[in-house]
Amino acid sequence: MQRATPTALKKYATDSVVKTALVLTIPMITVAWLADLVVPTIALPAGYFTLLGTVHDDQPPFSLRFMDVLDNDAKVSGLVQLHSTVRGGDSQLWKERFPTHGTIDVIKLENKLTGQCLADTVDQSIGTATIRPCSDGTTLWQKIPVGNNMVFRKTKNMFHLTPFHLPDDRCLAKDSSNREILAVLLCGDAPFNPVYVWDSRKPPDADSH
Repeated sequence: MQRATPTALKKYATDSVVKTALVLTIPMITVAWLADLVVPTIALPAGYFTLLGTVHDDQPPFSLRFMDVLDNDAKVSGLVQLHSTVRGGDSQLWKERFPTHGTIDVIKLENKLTGQCLADTVDQSIGTATIRPCSDGTTLWQKIPVGNNMVFRKTKNMFHLTPFHLPDDRCLAKDSSNREILAVLLCGDAPFNPVYVWDSRKPPDADSH
């Protein structure tokens, strides 16, 4: 039986260390690579919730405002309003719906009263958000976490464009020029203006009526 020489033993030890390092390093690289692919997001509440702006009115009583499908006459106009009072019904309740295709950060927001989803403006320009059947492509929104709150944005590749209209990225917003409508305004990347940031709250009886 041939005895291993000191040189051979040294080479074997070095090869073992290299192989062990490779075995440990490859999974670490793979995990890091997969982490880069994960879209950072936070969950909205399960079931129905309200969506409340994070910017107070600039006039007394300096209220915050809820997304609401009813207008000031308590009718569904097709436009989404912002109201400072809690109605106690279903018009201010929304739930998260996930499309069958796409990334986990692209969602739809379904209104409990109407069964329809929060949608883009009528002509996909700057204006007032609407409600439409949830099958409509304009009801897709990218949700972007900002602390414990959320921004809802449409990026260029989500737009349904007319031949003459090429908008930039836009977000659901509280418009200082008309605080009673849910606006769709131009926005960019983080850090986001607070007018684009929404707080999701779970009323105690949201899923019971």
